[in-house]
Amino acid sequence: MVATQQTKTAGGARMKSPITGTVVFWELSGGIRREDLEQIFTQKGAPDSWLPPIPTDKAAFTRTVKHLEKENILVKVREDDEVTAYAVASANVKPEDLDVDFTLRDVVIFNKKDGSIRLKLSSIDKDVVDELFEHFHYVHTVNDIRKMIVTALDAMGATMLRRRGGVYMVPPSKRDDLIMLKEIVGSIPGCYLYLMDLYDTEETKRSAITLIEKELISEIQDELKKLEDMAQKNVRTSTIAKTLERYKEMILKAESYAYLLKEKSKEIEHKINELQDKAKSILLEKI
Repeated sequence: MVATQQTKTAGGARMKSPITGTVVFWELSGGIRREDLEQIFTQKGAPDSWLPPIPTDKAAFTRTVKHLEKENILVKVREDDEVTAYAVASANVKPEDLDVDFTLRDVVIFNKKDGSIRLKLSSIDKDVVDELFEHFHYVHTVNDIRKMIVTALDAMGATMLRRRGGVYMVPPSKRDDLIMLKEIVGSIPGCYLYLMDLYDTEETKRSAITLIEKELISEIQDELKKLEDMAQKNVRTSTIAKTLERYKEMILKAESYAYLLKEKSKEIEHKINELQDKAKSILLEKI
């Protein structure tokens, strides 16, 4: 079903304007427990593929030490196959001397083999550290929620409108999925997904075509650089295979905007096919 908006002609008669696409951006804060997020997904009938990964021991540890950094200075002192360790220090600033003294409070050590945390000096309250570690095992942060949104938008064939991310355009054919995502994000305290519909006017289409074409071409250029690097390096065949799968997704994205890009979509698909041919030739050389 095509989404429309009631508008008036110059003579005052009402007519329907189809939606060209929807611009999406968001505002995020706080976090949500995994079980609460899964419950929201069940209630909304959302696909599990949109869910963010369950935080690993390493992710929970990293978030724990980052939390400690709010009131301390954090320095990584060791990273190997067995442990990751951060020194936690406090600073005594001396404005009159234009100086600062640093005092080591403790070293927080994460054991990669058994997923445990220990303190070297035990000067920090271990119960507080353990509580934070447990908390970040079961709570999704703002970063997780952002990744969840991007995963869902990618599944809808959305196009990034800003190179640094945060603003996307979704084709009208995915409007129902987009409304579902908006409801999911809106169910998370402190999180909002904003939708701005673009209606079918010549000016809107020209602007949308420019933005979408620019983004797709930039994406193709980035992929070309990656392929050139692959040709020079000893990369795994599985990496090239994943790259080919990514190109299929790019073609599907171009096809989803064919209604706007028209002839330009064929040019873009041709450029992506050239990427596929180059990737396949690299793959044959590596086998």
